[in-house]
Amino acid sequence: MIGDLNSDEIEAILHDQAIGRIGISVDDRPYVVPVSYVYDGNRIICHSAPGKKIEMMRLNPRVCFEVEHYSQINVWQSVIAFGSYRELKGEDAALAMGLLVSKLLPLIADSPTGHDIHSVTPHGQAQVGEDTIVFCLELQQKTGRFERP
Repeated sequence: MIGDLNSDEIEAILHDQAIGRIGISVDDRPYVVPVSYVYDGNRIICHSAPGKKIEMMRLNPRVCFEVEHYSQINVWQSVIAFGSYRELKGEDAALAMGLLVSKLLPLIADSPTGHDIHSVTPHGQAQVGEDTIVFCLELQQKTGRFERP
């Protein structure tokens, strides 16, 4: 059976997962790239070094975001969201990076412990490197589908 996810199910998938894909298009040339992310209830928060995806999103900030969860090949949930790219700066970037680090660090094998450069401060901030671009995808529309026997 294939069906639509309700809004609570969509929110749960966005919160629970850590890897999604951004769909970008410039000059009628689509580009899809996987990213690690955290969802704050309104935005997908990511970070990147400068490169093709950042260049393309700066040219066309309209994006599509996709994430899924599989438990078996015929048991899955998928969310597609549409929104816009926005770079974060200063304290906004540090707070967003703090959310991202808090979500991802426990998922990294052999992750460092103690006082690491990427640790989160008591105020929820994390250090942002000079070449790191912290950005968000501000979501305007979300849809979801599922399949189960």
